[in-house]
Amino acid sequence: MNIIFLTQTLPYPLDSGGNIYNNAIIPTLLKLNHNIILFSFVDSEKKLKFEKYLEIMGCRIGKTIVNPLISPKKSTLEEINKIFNLLMNLFSQKPFSVSKFYNKSMSKYIIDTIKKENIDCIWIDKLSMTQYLPSNLKALKVLFLADIDSQIYNKVFLYNNSLIWKLFAINEWIKYKFYEKKIFSKFDKIIAISEENKKRIKQIDNKLSPFVYLPYIYHKTHQRKPDRRKTNNILFVGTLYWHPNKDGIYWFLKNVYPLLLKKNINFQISIVGEKSKDMHFTYLHNVTFHGYKNNIEKFWKSASIFIVPIRFSAGIRMKILEAMTHKIPIISTLEGLEGLKVYNDREILIANNAYEFAEKIQELLINKDLQKSLIKNSLAYLEKHFLESSTQNKLQQILN
Repeated sequence: MNIIFLTQTLPYPLDSGGNIYNNAIIPTLLKLNHNIILFSFVDSEKKLKFEKYLEIMGCRIGKTIVNPLISPKKSTLEEINKIFNLLMNLFSQKPFSVSKFYNKSMSKYIIDTIKKENIDCIWIDKLSMTQYLPSNLKALKVLFLADIDSQIYNKVFLYNNSLIWKLFAINEWIKYKFYEKKIFSKFDKIIAISEENKKRIKQIDNKLSPFVYLPYIYHKTHQRKPDRRKTNNILFVGTLYWHPNKDGIYWFLKNVYPLLLKKNINFQISIVGEKSKDMHFTYLHNVTFHGYKNNIEKFWKSASIFIVPIRFSAGIRMKILEAMTHKIPIISTLEGLEGLKVYNDREILIANNAYEFAEKIQELLINKDLQKSLIKNSLAYLEKHFLESSTQNKLQQILN
């Protein structure tokens, strides 16, 4: 099939959960002999250079457009423009998180491509890109949902203490509830990343029958040999302008970190991911914010523990699967493990409060046998569920 593939960010480098799963979906579609024309956004000119990696993979670039509105780092003029767009969005039925991805030029490029090419399928990743779905397109329409946005903003409203954020979140939540119900019915196939999200989609519209597909490819030959000669390194990876990540790190540093300081252990906390402007921390001993890195291989190699202090979610944390591939023991809240069929003390350690988190970090840093057991079992889990042949078969079944 000739497939138009729409995603809100160029799926390279592997610096986010969305880019990780799209780097499983796209190669799988290509290996199933489909042709892909890719349309996406980037937040800065310098990221346009990553198009070449998608082209080497076999993707044809339809268009990549620079959209400053999606960047956490904005100039004063861009900040003013964002505020103006937020105010204008008050009179729109679309959520702001959808509207900020609208671009007239992108719409024109997509329509022109449909007119010129014999398109068999349009694959849309994320709700923000559904606004580009042509109403009269006679092709298979597929929507892939890693998150249920109305659920996310409902949780942001409940967990955030800022009045401004609460007002924004409740506005987005209400708009998303209507937008999701309206847009879902326009697709032939909806794919949820987990059984939990499948249930959430059916709660929005019980007439729908979503498929479940978790796109991740485990390459046994790609395992890296860890280099953990450094201080006991506790690693978190995730963009900190994404609400569940931001909330989770705030909670961890406020509640777990002080408990770790009271224990007689040496540790270093490395936080890798772009930080939003409204995140302010005074100097914390043994905590380093490394900011955005397009290559985080050295952090994977030096990590002793990977933490997932997520308190709310509506999707799967792809970085957990990456940590498993890199042979790093994982400690997570139960919410952080949504959609993954893993068990406490077998593939992973589960901590549901600050005291448990601190205790399990201490135990895991000391107990080498426990480290080896978790790594062995998590690699077995990856081999059972995420080999390339298994991923291909599942996607082929859905498309057929």
